[in-house]
Amino acid sequence: MRNRQSGWGEIIRFGRRNFRKEMLKAAGVVDMYYSITKDEMILEAKSISFGNMDEAEFRDVYDAVKGAIFRTVLRGISEEEFNRNLIGF
Repeated sequence: MRNRQSGWGEIIRFGRRNFRKEMLKAAGVVDMYYSITKDEMILEAKSISFGNMDEAEFRDVYDAVKGAIFRTVLRGISEEEFNRNLIGF
């Protein structure tokens, strides 16, 4: 995992685990609860186990996360273009 310091002195953590959690949140695969101390709704990435999902559940999560990746990380790249490049890789 890589760390980087932000302009405000806080540590920003980069890593596979954090990326996975952020993609699940961006995809809407979340548990939501109300924080009394922060007086706000909190979204946490759901804990998922593909082995415990049926095919329909897996497909829903897979498609939602794939869409989130194209909206956030791969902006400007269509799924078709990505697939063409993947096949040629």
